[in-house]
Amino acid sequence: MREIQYIELCRKGDRRAFKHLYQEYAPYLYTICRRYGISEAECPDMLQEIFAEVFTSISRFDAAKGKLKPWIRSIGVHKILSSRRGRVLEVVHLTDQHDWSGAENEALKKLKEDDLMRLVNSMPEGYRVVFNLYVVDGYSHDEIHKLLGIKVETSRSQLMRARKWLQRNLDDFYGQATPKKNSKINLV
Repeated sequence: MREIQYIELCRKGDRRAFKHLYQEYAPYLYTICRRYGISEAECPDMLQEIFAEVFTSISRFDAAKGKLKPWIRSIGVHKILSSRRGRVLEVVHLTDQHDWSGAENEALKKLKEDDLMRLVNSMPEGYRVVFNLYVVDGYSHDEIHKLLGIKVETSRSQLMRARKWLQRNLDDFYGQATPKKNSKINLV
């Protein structure tokens, strides 16, 4: 069955269609939850909240304007961020700034998806949220400003700091990175 048919069945309250959408998108949303720092123990509850919103909002989804997956992702990201709204995002300032040699490019090539997930999840929360929104989910700094209620400049600086934090912490994963002056790697 096609996506449009499942959407129509969901709008009519078909439980099998709801179950199909859940089974189809739960792993994807689980990954998003983990990227934004939701613990393993909190993920089932967060998924339930996300899917409750998806199912109650499905009547407003316009298939002519877009695909279902990005729409569901958007609901998931908004739900995760709103669950964190009461908490203050930690803004960390780097005192120690290094540029990196070409050796880190090899470390990046070896970086496995699970390692990258652990590395990103170990970032300070402010870095992680902005990094995920901008790099992974493709939001602009203006959109991040609106989502998080921070200045556009803060979004940009958090992204810059996240990239530098990743560069500095590559050596924790591979023991290969050593800082060198006047050389850079591009993480994203």
